[in-house]
Amino acid sequence: MKTFKKYFFKTLITITLPILIFTFYNLINTCIASQKENKLINEYFSTHIYKEKLNNKDSKNSYIGLLEIPKIKLMKGFYNIESSQNNVNKNIEVIKNSTMPNQNNSILVLAAHSGYGKHAYFSNLTDLILNDEINIYYNKVKYIYKITNIELQDKIGKITLFKDSDILILTTCDQKDKTKQIVITAKKIAELL
Repeated sequence: MKTFKKYFFKTLITITLPILIFTFYNLINTCIASQKENKLINEYFSTHIYKEKLNNKDSKNSYIGLLEIPKIKLMKGFYNIESSQNNVNKNIEVIKNSTMPNQNNSILVLAAHSGYGKHAYFSNLTDLILNDEINIYYNKVKYIYKITNIELQDKIGKITLFKDSDILILTTCDQKDKTKQIVITAKKIAELL
């Protein structure tokens, strides 16, 4: 009986210790990532790091804008197209050929991962419905958008757009059908200085 207890406790410690270490490691990484994100967002607002052009080389290591979706409590910055940080595997990605909301007939397309993991910023997009609000902060202006369309499209490396302008597109993989992508279209309705 003593041998069994000894074996049992040794096995319990062998299994439990790595789980505790892994949990503690993930908790620390989550806290660090959260602090870094809060610092970047605060820096964006407090020091007025607003960039006039989407491809401004000076803004490679700081946010050029922020995406806010109040309903799902998402506030996340995005980098310019030239930045190595503008990558769906690291952040919200500004898709090539996007135009920023301060330009006439703008079409801003943002992509991010969904599902699980620290870079799955668009996991809760499925909670959005028509007329929900999405905000973009860019160049000292808050641009307010209302969702006008939500659809699933085939995941073929491109998005079919409506013939419209002054829109924001959010896209991510569908978690139920990996051959599909969720495409949310929102129309700009206001600008606040």
